[in-house]
Amino acid sequence: MWGPFSLGPFSPWLGVCALGILVCTTTPAWAQNDEGFALHRVQLPTRPQDGMALWGTRSLGARGLHVRLAADYASRPLGATFTEEEGRIDLIRQSMLLHLGVAAGLGSRTDTWFRLPVAVLQTGDDSQAAPVTSPAAGGLGDLTLGAYHRLSKSPASSAQLGLVGELHLPTGAQDALLSDGGLAARGLLVASLQTGSVTLLANAGAAYRPERTFLQNDFGSQLQYGAGIQWELQGARLQAELLGAAALTGDQALSGSTSPLELWFGGVIPSGAWQLGATLGVGVTQAVGVPSLRGMVLVGRSLTLPAPKIPDPEPTVEGPDGCELHPELCDGVQDQDGDGIQDAFDQCVNEPETWNEVADDDGCPDGISIDGTLLRVPQAVLFAAARSDLAPVHLQVLGLIADFLKEHPEIEAVQIEGHASVDEGSFEGTLILSEQRADRVLQDLVRRGVAPDKLSAVGVGSDQPVDPATPDLNRRVEFRILGM
Repeated sequence: MWGPFSLGPFSPWLGVCALGILVCTTTPAWAQNDEGFALHRVQLPTRPQDGMALWGTRSLGARGLHVRLAADYASRPLGATFTEEEGRIDLIRQSMLLHLGVAAGLGSRTDTWFRLPVAVLQTGDDSQAAPVTSPAAGGLGDLTLGAYHRLSKSPASSAQLGLVGELHLPTGAQDALLSDGGLAARGLLVASLQTGSVTLLANAGAAYRPERTFLQNDFGSQLQYGAGIQWELQGARLQAELLGAAALTGDQALSGSTSPLELWFGGVIPSGAWQLGATLGVGVTQAVGVPSLRGMVLVGRSLTLPAPKIPDPEPTVEGPDGCELHPELCDGVQDQDGDGIQDAFDQCVNEPETWNEVADDDGCPDGISIDGTLLRVPQAVLFAAARSDLAPVHLQVLGLIADFLKEHPEIEAVQIEGHASVDEGSFEGTLILSEQRADRVLQDLVRRGVAPDKLSAVGVGSDQPVDPATPDLNRRVEFRILGM
């Protein structure tokens, strides 16, 4: 629940902007000059569900964390012809950048991240005919801080929209062509459409960058766009993406030399919480910064942060057992709570069963209780394989949960966590399926009168099984208290 001074999902955006303004106003003068610019324009996403360079619309979910390291090799990204005798001079013949990114989920629809590129290899040709020398061997690039918010409320919808905002802080070396030397920013509208195993992606937006002139080319703000397609194939994901940009400022706006266009092909293989991928790209245009050939490999790891600690409820004083109150029901049989279920088969030997057609064979009362940070429910809410629809048998227990939440206003926030089994597809596929299950339960509770601002839904995937040997028990939802 948002506090009186909270802006909900927009707070990370304002935090990123405030930090960017602070860095911009305190950046030393040497970092804000007109020499050099950021040659490497491709900004790699940091989340497992995104494309190779295109952003997807699926969020990490509350407590979700992803760490990614990508190695990006580019062949001949910067060259020019200065004299007919020497022909083309490659100021950068080959380069290798490492991109370290960490993304964290701030809620069911909002993510934030940072990303830092490091150039570990840059080699080129020196020529007396060239007005500039080949740049330094390498160094740090500009630090990026970003945030994403999914506009679509339901993750189960096949069509999704989201917004991406990023700030690029001038931490890189201009003389190595790794920084623009000033604050830059960009905003993107992200769209996806999923049909079966195929997902279509589209990104479009604008990037503000300081204006620079290099080799008689003007660089500055850009229109950025991209489109791609993803195929889920036997646990792997194949991808194809077209990435482009066009200059919006200077005398060469919308010209070929300042309008990069690349075509990428690649794939990702998930292995549990790990993710391995490879990409091969080719330059469609000969704009500055577009390599003739690009190769990239990546490795990522998804994690789930621990839930916040909620104080245990005060213990209650138990009364006499059922046999003392109803000795006629015991009749020599060990049935301490007198509910008619023998102790050998009774999961709650000191608490009588509530006979209401909800888990009547477990011997336990069917009320809702708090066990640490979890709501203890009388019957697990389970799902059929690869399905997210609710079975009729679970509707009554969801009614009990709704009544409990309405009767306890001191419970301010409950996160519905969806789970899946490992046999339901790739890790990324089970993340989507488990989020759909959690969202379906959230919608049912809201329909029953639970305040929607008290609930959030998140998909955990298949990495938290109750019993690895019993997949049916892992296709479930759990209810975790986040605020009380």
